[in-house]
Amino acid sequence: MNPSACPAAKLLEVDRINLAALALTGAATSTGLAAEHEVRRKFAYQKANKASAALAEVFASSAPDNEVLFELPYPLPT
Repeated sequence: MNPSACPAAKLLEVDRINLAALALTGAATSTGLAAEHEVRRKFAYQKANKASAALAEVFASSAPDNEVLFELPYPLPT
């Protein structure tokens, strides 16, 4: 089977993103999404895992929890 002929290779980027988002939110099962987009369940799981890793990376704190981010002057100017 030619890899470029498989349905997953033809899937648009926006459809890949939507598939991952739906899988992450639990709005649809990976099995259902795979059937809807005519791709393998493995592909749906891969997209969901990739999106989950990207979210974890984006929301990972780069600053220690005890770092002071800013200070307010006290007493406040009037």
